[in-house]
Amino acid sequence: MEPVRKVHRLSALERHHRQAAWQIWVPVILAAALVITLFVFSVLATVYNYPISKTLAPVAVIWVLLPNCFGGLFTLAFLGGLVFTAGKLLQGLPQLGNRVLHALDRLQALVQALSDRLASPVLTVNGWIAGWSKLWESIWPKRTH
Repeated sequence: MEPVRKVHRLSALERHHRQAAWQIWVPVILAAALVITLFVFSVLATVYNYPISKTLAPVAVIWVLLPNCFGGLFTLAFLGGLVFTAGKLLQGLPQLGNRVLHALDRLQALVQALSDRLASPVLTVNGWIAGWSKLWESIWPKRTH
């Protein structure tokens, strides 16, 4: 009889760490090693004045400039889309502005009526107080020095 081997099952976290190592870190390390190798080769080619450095210099400039050009085209297209959208929105703006102005006028009238109703008792009481003080002042005038 064969002895029963205990099979060690990996937990989900351990599997994740192994997959992360193979799917993320190994490609990153290989890409970094490739870039560093190309860097070293280009430095050596430039230092020892190999003719390949003269032919690859314009290619390197093109590789550096192309992504910037495409990035600029995407930005230009995005801004053009914004201008087009703003133009379309401005066509409907007068009707929308008229509706907003009408709603704000109604709100202003409502606030004015509410504030008048809230202030009327205070004004009435202050009017009575002013009337009584004028009456008492006419009966007993104050004497100035």
